[in-house]
Amino acid sequence: MKATTSIILTAALALLLTACGGGNSPVSENAAPAYQAAFFDAGLAHEEFLGSCAGTEENTGLYLLTLHQDSEELDYGCLYRYSEDQGLENILVTDEILDGKPGFICPEAVQPGAKGTLWLTVYGGAFEAEDYRYYLWQVDGEGNGGKRIDLTGLMEKAELDRLNGAFVEDGGWIYLVSGDTIHVFNEGLMHRFTLDARELVDKKPVRLSDGRLGFLAPAAEGASGCRVRTVDRNGQSWGESCTLLEGAA
Repeated sequence: MKATTSIILTAALALLLTACGGGNSPVSENAAPAYQAAFFDAGLAHEEFLGSCAGTEENTGLYLLTLHQDSEELDYGCLYRYSEDQGLENILVTDEILDGKPGFICPEAVQPGAKGTLWLTVYGGAFEAEDYRYYLWQVDGEGNGGKRIDLTGLMEKAELDRLNGAFVEDGGWIYLVSGDTIHVFNEGLMHRFTLDARELVDKKPVRLSDGRLGFLAPAAEGASGCRVRTVDRNGQSWGESCTLLEGAA
């Protein structure tokens, strides 16, 4: 069934995660963010809305990922960009990853990357190969395709039977979420270590101001709110935490 999307544009005082981004000590920031929201009907018809992310200083705008079906009921995705100057633009159809070969590419998620790029998580492949796989696909802010990472190959290295999410730090390290574990790969796509993710509030990470990823976990015992846990790649374990909201229990 077709659906339409209304976009909520929100301007926030992004103090909390910025405070987590640098330095060697955990940071507590108790200032309440202020929000201003504007609504408009995008008139965007789709089968499913898959996600969105904001651009960066290098590439401003709001990016929206949607799922569609063609006349043969095969899934494909579209990446849209919204800006105040240009409005809503369709900048990418995910079938472009097939380089003109018959097949399908089903999008699953979008996330910001380094230097104004985006990462799309997609699944599919060419019909002739009959080898359908997960990929991370890097595109620039104009929708031009670039680097591809074979996620199914990484899953095979780590002996994973399911994938719940794939996330990339600005430095190229990759985090694969599978059930209650997070598998960490370096920029050379080598499996380095595994993290226990059972205590996390949400296994979808937040991006800190320095390009690292952090994961939301409950606040320390006796406090309210939550904290962001970083990853210590050298120690191959969870690193320091940043409290987002602190108060008496």
